[in-house]
Amino acid sequence: MRGAALAVARGLLPELLAALTAALAVVLAARLGTAEPAGPGAAAVIVGAPAAMMIVLTSAVHGRLRPTRRPNAVQLPGFAAGRPGIGTLTARVLGWLAVLLVAVTLLLGLGPVAVAVAVLAALGGLLLVLTDLRARRAVPARRAALTWALTAYAPEFVVYTARRNDASYQLRMWLPQLEKLGRRYVVMVRDPAAVEWARTTTAAPVVCAPAVVDLDAIAALAGDRAAVPSLRAAFYVNGVSENVQFVNYRALTHVYLGHGDSDKELSAHPMHAMFDRVFVAGPAARDRYPAARVSIPPDRFVEVGRPQLAGLAGAGERPPGRGWRVLLAPTWRGYNARTRLGSLAACPALARLLVAAGAAVVFRPHPFSWQGGDRRLIAEVDAVLAADAGRGHASAVATRSWTTAECFDAADAMITDVGSMLVDFFATRKPYAVVLPAGVDAATLAERYPSTAAAYSVDPTALGGAGGSGDAVGRPPPWLAALRPDASETDDPLRAARAALTRHYLGDRPRDDRPFLDAVRAVLERGPASPS
Repeated sequence: MRGAALAVARGLLPELLAALTAALAVVLAARLGTAEPAGPGAAAVIVGAPAAMMIVLTSAVHGRLRPTRRPNAVQLPGFAAGRPGIGTLTARVLGWLAVLLVAVTLLLGLGPVAVAVAVLAALGGLLLVLTDLRARRAVPARRAALTWALTAYAPEFVVYTARRNDASYQLRMWLPQLEKLGRRYVVMVRDPAAVEWARTTTAAPVVCAPAVVDLDAIAALAGDRAAVPSLRAAFYVNGVSENVQFVNYRALTHVYLGHGDSDKELSAHPMHAMFDRVFVAGPAARDRYPAARVSIPPDRFVEVGRPQLAGLAGAGERPPGRGWRVLLAPTWRGYNARTRLGSLAACPALARLLVAAGAAVVFRPHPFSWQGGDRRLIAEVDAVLAADAGRGHASAVATRSWTTAECFDAADAMITDVGSMLVDFFATRKPYAVVLPAGVDAATLAERYPSTAAAYSVDPTALGGAGGSGDAVGRPPPWLAALRPDASETDDPLRAARAALTRHYLGDRPRDDRPFLDAVRAVLERGPASPS
């Protein structure tokens, strides 16, 4: 008890010191000002100093009391979406600006004005704290209102993501497919900041459940059903650790979708074993789990192909008269050494190489590459393409809103790296090249990353010379001829290997969405998993 009290005191000490500093600033301004010390100046000090302390303290208390993590929903009929309110930083800045204004008016000898500003700002801070207290007391009622509104809306499934940063591409990968079912659903996020980007992906309700207790309002058992009785399943578009908090609600069937099939380590993560169903593209994804020593019962896997590729144009279906076009599609830099497979750093040289060879470039970097310092590399590639006007290049800015299928249809071949874009491209039967990851050579590439078995390998260290146009004397690399739409079997000896690899990774129906839709219907008709 004593330790807790000391911890609280230590936490409040900086705020008290800040409040005293504000009061001293007001006193000093009054002494230096031109107001009569015994008249308005004295009144300003008597009122202004305590008011300045209150302004600073209430802004600090607001930061502690403000219910930033309360249940919310947008686009949900019958539920009033909460407003974000004044943020903690905003309140602190406004508070200190008020103190500064009081001090300045005192320096100018405007004692009555200083008193008025101080009183109004202090009352504003007090009102802010009272509003926070009211909002905190209203959280249980708000949670109940959310349950009521969801029950009235009657969704059959939840699409769940706990990512805070913009991962809208992961939702856009699956929502158009799920919407073909014509069933009601909601998107669930866990961080209030995610609501804004999630709502851009759908017209369906977006529910924010920041605390675990908020999940009770949606999926806790009420008898043998969830709190929202129409719910049957939850679908997960990524593998973040917070997934386990919702998987614990056994009133639902929990299905892992992921966001693409690849040889990246997250495609066979041990956490996938907690799901009731794991939807995979084809046999290769099944085989990847035992190879990674991840044990999942075989009956939990459901092969669904890649429904996003339905209607995709394949090799030989290019528009007549179109020039040679190559898709440049690097993945992101990853989050550790094992996932650092991206080739964006090589893309400026690759773009120059393709331009010099007479190809139009369709540049599509990974969505996460827009969120950090890699934007500089994206801009560099776009500048290379802009300097070659008239050839019909598609910049990263232009392709940012394109679907994967649209990118594939716009190109005759692809240069990429180890990732889901590579596996999805198998469905086109078009040729592709893979940039070697750091520390991997062409001889061991397919052994380390089996999805590259039918790829032409690109050594990024050999892209110099002649402005990135090949070797040191300007000769184009030998793999470039294989990417041309008119390549002969001699130029492109991996055609047969590509066909076999496609079946292994994407099954027998790589461009058909019916297996996926049938699998989702089966989950919804099966009803909730048995509570345990």
